Amino acid sequence: MMKRAGPLGFTLVEVLLSVAILSVGIVGIYRPFLAAYAALYDQDKRAEAARIAANALWLLQKEALEQNALHRHDDRGTVLGAHTLYDYWLKAEALSEQEDLFQAHYSISWQQGGRRKNLTRVTYVWVPPVT
Repeated sequence: MMKRAGPLGFTLVEVLLSVAILSVGIVGIYRPFLAAYAALYDQDKRAEAARIAANALWLLQKEALEQNALHRHDDRGTVLGAHTLYDYWLKAEALSEQEDLFQAHYSISWQQGGRRKNLTRVTYVWVPPVT
């Protein structure tokens, strides 16, 4: 019979140590991907809120051009995005006595990661004189 020289395989300590080292390496590689995903998710919600705000302000300007008038607005409500509920506030006030120049203030907010995020847009709407 032939005798085998040396141990066969690995000991339990060696296996546990190699698994621990491998785990630390995987976590170190995975962490930047999680941070990038979180930043991408945040930017996606912010871009969606900006699109909603731009659309609301565009509709306000369209109303002013079609009706040759714009009335004072103070609207609050909720709008549904792709996967998020957004709370908004639209306020439009005349800046001149002739009521031909308005300041429109649109604020939109949403809940993300246990924190309230907010986006605000301000624009000016000119109502052309009636000819």
